Amino acid sequence: MQYNKDSHINNVDDVIKFFRYIVEERNVNFYPDDMFRDYMLADGSNAFTPEECEIYNHLVEEAFKICDKENVGIYEIPR
Repeated sequence: MQYNKDSHINNVDDVIKFFRYIVEERNVNFYPDDMFRDYMLADGSNAFTPEECEIYNHLVEEAFKICDKENVGIYEIPR
């Protein structure tokens, strides 16, 4: 799945799909509290473009809100 500025996290299933996308397709050892601009590749370059960072950080904010609303521990979401 490709995420863009029109993407949203609407439920816990969306949270799971997004987290798995980051870990499995983007090959990042993801943690919800980290900002995407802080992820680096082995060669020292940024793992994400500035646009991706903005999109993904926003989606994580939505994920926190959904998990809080649904009383689901965001740190317990399988990645």
